[in-house]
Amino acid sequence: MFEKLVAVLPPLAIRRAVDVIAAFGGSGNLDDESTYETVTWSIVAYFLLKTLDSVISSFQTICQRSVSLDAERRFATSLFRHMQALGAAYHLERHGKFGLILHPLAHLVISNMIRKPENR
Repeated sequence: MFEKLVAVLPPLAIRRAVDVIAAFGGSGNLDDESTYETVTWSIVAYFLLKTLDSVISSFQTICQRSVSLDAERRFATSLFRHMQALGAAYHLERHGKFGLILHPLAHLVISNMIRKPENR
């Protein structure tokens, strides 16, 4: 709500300055001190409100990015845990020709690891 208000006010401030200048028939006829003051403060208000709008927008972007990064990190961690929980056979089956070459070798290595050592 505050951001929308700040986005609407700068054009109103500059409009006020333009209306004051137009009421006196242009900048050549501005002899009144209060007119200078009104125009000056309207222009200062315009730039301050535009700066405030930029700051609010930047803060909102930073907050959204931090939430997004946290969600990405949690998803990646969950995916990594899931992939680590899968067996070696699953990973070897999913890698195409490389998996076809390594699958018999992996089966041989795993079966040798499982087999009880012989007494010599």
